[in-house]
Amino acid sequence: MYINNIDPYRSSRIDSLAQQFIGVGGISANDFLIIEPYSIGDAYHTLSLMDAFRKKHCNVGQRIHFVCNPRCLPVANLFQNIETATGLNCTPYEYHLEAFAGRYRLAPGFPIVTAPDMYADGWLGRLISAGKINAIEAKKLILNLDFDEVLAKPRYSSEQRNIGIQNAISQGLESGSVIIFNHANTVTPADPDIYRCLQGRYPGRVYYDHSVPNAPDIPWAIPLKIPLDQVGIFAEYAGTVIALRSGIVDLLSDVECTLVSIYPSTEMIPVSYPDRASMADAVYNCRLSKLKLQTNSKENILRVKDGETAQQISENLDSLIENI
Repeated sequence: MYINNIDPYRSSRIDSLAQQFIGVGGISANDFLIIEPYSIGDAYHTLSLMDAFRKKHCNVGQRIHFVCNPRCLPVANLFQNIETATGLNCTPYEYHLEAFAGRYRLAPGFPIVTAPDMYADGWLGRLISAGKINAIEAKKLILNLDFDEVLAKPRYSSEQRNIGIQNAISQGLESGSVIIFNHANTVTPADPDIYRCLQGRYPGRVYYDHSVPNAPDIPWAIPLKIPLDQVGIFAEYAGTVIALRSGIVDLLSDVECTLVSIYPSTEMIPVSYPDRASMADAVYNCRLSKLKLQTNSKENILRVKDGETAQQISENLDSLIENI
């Protein structure tokens, strides 16, 4: 039997699932639902555009609801430019989200997915990987925003800052020290020996973040448990950060600290990626300067080459720090 469905976006199983996603946020047909399924840096990029999105697309009374990986919820709290944020493991729904991206218009009452690789049969993601556009520009295209829109930044209240500093001090973090972030989603942890050069420069003041489950130990450094919404506060207090390229680097893009980002060789990309060389290039194309993130301090870049030993990487890191 033929049914004349007035609204073509309410008739299929994928539409039913879309309505379930909308129900997660408890949104009305007049509200916007933004879904960022990936990791910390992706959430940071999307949230940096929400002020511009509200200005262009929202009328008085319209609300913006945000669904993200549960680990990314503290990033949403830092920006404070959306009405609600809901944590959801989107991994089981990635194919469904790709269907949402291809099916729905940019409008209230429909799920708006901000993962570029889910659009245009993957071409938007390929343009990012090739360095033709950056990840934030791709999201601007998805959200129908002008390329010259100013990005919003996270802001710490005085209370948040005081809580963060007290947490850092209570864990023994000293000012004038260095914190290592040796974990990332798209980069395998580096051999701890690459950081040994830091011992001579920061004697007794080398720390590393151990807040992520299964994060590797650095036996000769001091572990810290750093909440995601306090990363910037810990970094400012310590003064120097050495980080594998991850969303942590995006969080530090507007923080007053000396930042050294380690960009991976092909060998540092997990074997689960079918084209590890292209992924390494894609990560390098997410340099803060390439993303045009406004930074208070220059991102100092160490790009690891294929075949380099831990000793060679350590020497290169030491040389880079010497010249900062």
